[in-house]
Amino acid sequence: MIKIYVDGSYIPATGAAGIGVYFADGSERTHSERLATAGHGGFFDQNQAEAAAVAKALALLGNHQSASPTEPAQIMTDSHYVINGIASAQRCCPSSCGSSSGSNSTFRSIVGLLRTSARKISIVQLPSGPKPAEHGIADRLAREAATGK
Repeated sequence: MIKIYVDGSYIPATGAAGIGVYFADGSERTHSERLATAGHGGFFDQNQAEAAAVAKALALLGNHQSASPTEPAQIMTDSHYVINGIASAQRCCPSSCGSSSGSNSTFRSIVGLLRTSARKISIVQLPSGPKPAEHGIADRLAREAATGK
């Protein structure tokens, strides 16, 4: 089982956002990326950064080298918003899901990747309270990307 921890970060004062993706399978694959800022085709809040982190994890998983291309994977997030957004996108048809911008588009993209993957992929919400150390790594990567440090 491949476990991937994701997090998003948003700095309201600057409008900067970042994502962190940490593969906890020993593959040393991590990803940290600053997202476009608000007003420049970018992300406007923490929730959208969280959704972008899941989408990036799925994209990276498509290129992930493992013993089996069908090895199952879990993407771990602490975002209830993301879990609900994915569930909503899975229930609705493309023509009735609202606008094609922002989170709706991201959630439809996530659902498309989940449906077409050869792997069984689960998106798992981490419980509230103390988080696993691996999630702390994803959080740090996201904050560093958002702050540029």
